Amino acid sequence: RRVVSLRETTSTTLFACLNRPDEDPGELEGELRDYFQLAEPLVPLYSAWSSADERLAVIADRLPGLRVLRQEPVECLFSFIISSNNNIARIQLILNRLRQRYGDPLMVLESSQAPGRSLDSPSAKPTTKTALVAAGSQPLYAFPSIAAFAGASEQELRDLGLGYRSRYIIETAKKLQELGGEPWLSALRRQEISRAEAQQELVQFSGVGQKVADCVALFSLDKADVIPVDTHVWQIAVRDMDASLKDAKSITPAIYERVGDLFRERYGARAGWAHSLLFAAELPSLRKYLPENLQQEMEEFRLAEKERKKQAKAAKKDPENSPTKSPAPATPTKKRRLKLVKEESPGKSSRFVRQSPGTTLEEGKNTALKNEEGPEHDGEGEEVELKTAKRRSSSGSKARGNKRKKGEERQEGKMTMVAKTEEEEGG
Repeated sequence: RRVVSLRETTSTTLFACLNRPDEDPGELEGELRDYFQLAEPLVPLYSAWSSADERLAVIADRLPGLRVLRQEPVECLFSFIISSNNNIARIQLILNRLRQRYGDPLMVLESSQAPGRSLDSPSAKPTTKTALVAAGSQPLYAFPSIAAFAGASEQELRDLGLGYRSRYIIETAKKLQELGGEPWLSALRRQEISRAEAQQELVQFSGVGQKVADCVALFSLDKADVIPVDTHVWQIAVRDMDASLKDAKSITPAIYERVGDLFRERYGARAGWAHSLLFAAELPSLRKYLPENLQQEMEEFRLAEKERKKQAKAAKKDPENSPTKSPAPATPTKKRRLKLVKEESPGKSSRFVRQSPGTTLEEGKNTALKNEEGPEHDGEGEEVELKTAKRRSSSGSKARGNKRKKGEERQEGKMTMVAKTEEEEGG
């Protein structure tokens, strides 16, 4: 494990390994190029995306150099599980606590100087070597190992603030050990493994639904066409691609795939990168760099969506007085089998990660964005990933007389399933 200091200049990027000063600079440069995915020039991608989308063209002009990181798969997996229903500040706090409790110490960062070395991006030119200054004074720890998580107790993790996610972390660590650990997970990077296959492998872990799996695939497993869809990404699709999606009551598997296809059709093989650029532009920290008219449009849409949700919620509570009340059906309809839906909220989408995790190391004036912990929230909405539970089978007429399980209520002859979320149970 290394502690690396980076400094951008107008023409290049300088770097130094702080905890291993004798590190071979050539080897470190190779790993940094891999981490920032510098083998893929952004200029042609930005150009192609801009040709397909005028809105993205404006964003790309104001946020140059923003690219997706190639993160370490194990850290990415656990970080996104932790990101469930969390904001960036809290995610970072929890991850720092985990590193301090279970990670190996790397160094104490003091105010000091370290030699720099030029690391050119595809569009940058080498410059004179200068010194890097590591400011601050704090102990730094590596990310915990799979074994450390597997050996932790649920109470220990709850004490660190993980709540209901504590069980997910332990169960995922043990499952990953059974499958072969880090080598098994990294093997999902193989080109012959499709995004659908990668998702199928990842959702077997506790706390990993469709969206978290896609975040891990995009940000650490080389699946550049993956689109992690949460409410924020869905809203982008509604506003910019297909207004009919606004009628969807939730992000069902079909809606999820539809949104992803819209991005892939428009942006191509690296649609996940384009999605990350659009997602980043929605974040308050980067939105301020956009033209005022675009900022105003984003804010108006956000307020309109907020009002729409408010009205929908009110209509659900009081359908009789709702202005949007649907007329009664002319003929009796068949009873529909109840489907119990479990909400798992690993973030939005991100998120930048979307979380969306991302960073920049590119031409001229670059915009930095690094979020290895998980997707970003705007503080208002929340990311909701729906994972449909298996339908309960009918138990016949005899079961009607049996004592109902806890959580079932009879109301006016109809049965309503009341399911506590894991979060409510975990606190």
